Amino acid sequence: MKRTLFRLFVMLALVPATVFAQGVQTGTLTGTVKTTDGLSIADAAVVVTSPALQGERAVATDVNGIYSIPNLPPGTYTIRVAKDSLTPVELTALLPLGATAAVDVTLAVAAIAETVLVEGVIPPAVTSTQTSANITAGDVNALPMGRTPYLISELMPGLTTNTPNANQLTISGGFAYDNVFLVDGVDVNDNLLGSMNDLYIEDAIGEVQVLTAGVTAEYGRFSGGVVNIVTKSGSNRFGGSYRTTFTRPSWTSETPFERTNRIERGTPTTANPYLNNKLSHFSEFTFGGPMAKDRVWFFGAGRFEDSSTFGTMPATAVPYTKSNDSKRYEGKLTGTLRPSHTLQGSFIDNRVHRANEPVLSFSIDRAALISPSVPNRLGVVNYNAALNQRMLLSAQYSQKHFATEGVGGTSTNILDSPFLTRTGTMYQYNAPYFDASDPEQRNNRQLTASVTYFASDRRFGSHELKGGVESFVDTRIGANAQSATGYVFMSDIRLSGGVPVLDGDGHPVMMFVPGVSRVQRWIPHRGAEFNMTTTSAYAQDRWIVSPKLTLNLGLRFEHAASEATAGPKSPGVSRIVPRLGAAYDLEGNGGTVLQASFSQYSGKYNAVQFSRNTHVGNSDRYTTVYTGPAGEGRAFAPGFDVNNYSGVVAGTFPALNVRFADDLSSPLTTEYTFGAARTFGARSYAKVVFVQRKTSNFIEEFIQHGNGTTPIVIDGVTLGQLDNILYDNSD
Repeated sequence: MKRTLFRLFVMLALVPATVFAQGVQTGTLTGTVKTTDGLSIADAAVVVTSPALQGERAVATDVNGIYSIPNLPPGTYTIRVAKDSLTPVELTALLPLGATAAVDVTLAVAAIAETVLVEGVIPPAVTSTQTSANITAGDVNALPMGRTPYLISELMPGLTTNTPNANQLTISGGFAYDNVFLVDGVDVNDNLLGSMNDLYIEDAIGEVQVLTAGVTAEYGRFSGGVVNIVTKSGSNRFGGSYRTTFTRPSWTSETPFERTNRIERGTPTTANPYLNNKLSHFSEFTFGGPMAKDRVWFFGAGRFEDSSTFGTMPATAVPYTKSNDSKRYEGKLTGTLRPSHTLQGSFIDNRVHRANEPVLSFSIDRAALISPSVPNRLGVVNYNAALNQRMLLSAQYSQKHFATEGVGGTSTNILDSPFLTRTGTMYQYNAPYFDASDPEQRNNRQLTASVTYFASDRRFGSHELKGGVESFVDTRIGANAQSATGYVFMSDIRLSGGVPVLDGDGHPVMMFVPGVSRVQRWIPHRGAEFNMTTTSAYAQDRWIVSPKLTLNLGLRFEHAASEATAGPKSPGVSRIVPRLGAAYDLEGNGGTVLQASFSQYSGKYNAVQFSRNTHVGNSDRYTTVYTGPAGEGRAFAPGFDVNNYSGVVAGTFPALNVRFADDLSSPLTTEYTFGAARTFGARSYAKVVFVQRKTSNFIEEFIQHGNGTTPIVIDGVTLGQLDNILYDNSD
C-alpha cells in the first residue's frame, strides 16, 4: 500500500522574519560581521544578553566573519558587537522558539569613541528548509483563539484537525497518531492515541512552534510533524498573572435533540437526579522572579477547574451532568552553576477527578455512568553548558506518568455485565464497560544528550556541527480488562417507534435470541507490563557555504525493540534516514530565498501494534453463541446463564496466535519540498512551499491460510482452532 500526497500551501505571516532551524527548547543567533565596504571581520567580539537569559553569552567571529550562538532561550536579545578601531554596534533582535535568527552587523571606522544604537532590528526572511510557524503567548492573548496547544496549532498552515479521535492533528497528510508533542523538550504523547497529555497550564505557555515539513535530524519517532511547546521561566523581575472564567449549564441553549425530548439544561429529573445547574469556574495563576539575580530564578503556576458539563446519551436521551475537578501545578527552578552553565528542573502535576460521565460515547444507560480519576505528572532535569566559545553540551532526563483509575464496573455479579448491541448502530448498556479493578498506566522516560561544535575555514565555509543520542522507553501497564464480571454480552434491545424501551429501573430491555445473541469471555492478565525502547542517534551540519548558500545536512538512526512480562519478544527494527536541505539567497540580504529539501521519516513504532502478541492491553477472549430459550430483560435468568452459550465463533489469544515477521522493518515516509520566500519590509514575509510525501512499508495485520492455526485450550478443554495473525510490512 502506498500513499502519495501533493500539497501546496502559501504561508503569509505578519510576524518577524526569522530563520527556522533545529532546536528544542532553544534557538540560535547567527550572522556575519562586515565592514562598510563588505569585508568580513574576524575575531570581532559578540556579546548577547536577554531577560530570558541568566548572565550573558560571548563569542568571537570566525575567519569568515560569522558568529553563531546556539542553545539560547527564546526571547528578545540585545546584541553588542565590537572590534578594535571600529565603532561598536548594539542592536536588538527577536529569537523565536526553535529558530536560527540571522542578524548581520556592519561596523564602521571609529571616528570617535561611541556606540551606535540600532533599535528593533529584525532578522532577514525565512531561509531554512524546515517549514514551521510560531505563535507566542502575546499572540494568543491578542487574538480570538483557543489557548491550549491543540487549539493554538489549529491556526498553523499545513495541518488539519479532521482526525479519527479528539485532540489529534493530521500534519502534512501524515497519520493522526504519528506526531510528536514536546513540552520543554519532553515527549508528552499519549501512548495509545498519539494525542497530547494535558501536562501544561495555559497561562504558563510561552510559545508554540509547529514543524510541518523539512524537519531536521534532531527530531524522530514520527512521520507527520512536531508540535514544540516551551513554558515560561523566571527572570530578574518579579511578575505573574491571574485569570478566572465562569460558566453554567443553563447559560447555553438546548440542542434540537434536547428540545425534542423536552430536556431543560440543569434541571433534575426523576430518571436522573444527578442533573444540576452548578456554577463552574476555571482559575489560573503564574508567578516568577529571582531568588538570586542572574543566578537562580523560580517560576510557579496553577490551574484549578471545578466545572459541570450537561449532556444527553444517544438514543435514550438520558440526561446527565458531568463534573470535573481538576488541579494542575507547575514549578520550575533555573540556576547558573558557573558562567554559561545552566541547570533547570521542572515538575508538573495534573490530578483530574471526574464524576457522572458515560464510560463510552455510545453508552445509552445511566448505569454506564462512571467516576474516574486520571493522575498525570512529569518531571524534567536539563543541563546546558558552553564549554568554550565553540563547543556546547546539552543533556536532559525526564519521566512521565499517566494512569486511568476507576474506569469501568466494580460489581462481579453477572447481572451487572456490560452489554453491546449486535445489529444496526452499536450501543452499550446495562453496566459500565471495562473493569475498574484493572487500572492502566501509560508512562515514558527519556534521556537525551547532544554536543554542538562550531568549525570554520576560509575555503570550506562555516559549520555548526551537532550530534546527539536519545533513549526513549514507552511503558504500558494493564490488561485492558473489558468487564468486571469477566463477561460481555451481545444482544439487541427492544425498540418502540425506533426508540429503546426502558424497564422500571431505566435499563434498556435486552432481547436474548437463540443463534443471534452472544457472550464474550474475557480472561485478563492484570498487571502485565510492556516496554518499547527506541534508541536514536543523529548528526547534523548547518553549513554556511557562502553568504548566499546554506546547506542543512543530517542523518538519523533509530532502533526499536520491545519486551513484555508475558508473550514472545517482538523483533527489533532499525532504520537510517537522511534529512537534507538547501537554501539560496538570491540577493545575499534575505530579500528573496529559494529552498529545497529531501527528508525521510521513520514512522512511530506504535506500542499498540508491537504489543499485540502480549497480554498488555490484550486480554485473552473467546465468543460463544446463545442456544436458547428466547426471552428478554434482566429478570430472564437463562439469558445470563453462560451454560446456555456454546460453539466458539471468534477469539484471540495474543501470546499464542499473534506473531511478527522476522524481517519486519519500520514504516517509511519520503518527502520532497521546494519553496520560495520574499520579505516585504521589516516585519512581514510571504513563503510558498510545495510538499510531496509518499508513505510506504506499513506494518499491517495479515490473516492468511499460510499462517496456520493454533489450538486453544482453557482449563483442559480444547475450545477450537484459531487462525494465526501475522504482522508484516505491506507495499
